[in-house]
Amino acid sequence: MAMMNLATLGAAAAVLGTSLLAPSPAYAHNVPIDWPTAQTSTPHDSDAQAARRPAWHTIRHDSHTPTTNWTTRPWDRPRGARLMQVNSRCWGNDTRMDAQLRYKLPAGLGWKIVAADTWRCDGRYHTLRTSNAGHSKYRAMFWLNHKHTVEYWAQYYK
Repeated sequence: MAMMNLATLGAAAAVLGTSLLAPSPAYAHNVPIDWPTAQTSTPHDSDAQAARRPAWHTIRHDSHTPTTNWTTRPWDRPRGARLMQVNSRCWGNDTRMDAQLRYKLPAGLGWKIVAADTWRCDGRYHTLRTSNAGHSKYRAMFWLNHKHTVEYWAQYYK
């Protein structure tokens, strides 16, 4: 059976005008063969791909000693960032915190409220978010019933 296969191969080689014993031209001239290689990608992205992927970036992180109200310094919205948010938290179960995210109106007309909410001071952070941020300056304001520590993170998504 094996002889029959070799004979068949020999006949095919004779028809094609090649010899079974002659080396292939690629090996005869020491030309490297460009074999297709298996993909070596991993389920994890490369650092460059991860750097281009949109993610939340912190512009400012700050905390304040126990207080009943706090207005943060304004921060600039990075160019191209259309999502802005403020994560904030406070400690002390005996009070609630009112928080506002505001943007600066043009021509010195003051600050407009974009998002506002009220929650308990339980140590967990809560989020105020705007989805169509287009103004250049933003700030956050916090009010508490009793003096407690407040912490916040101003972030953008890009």
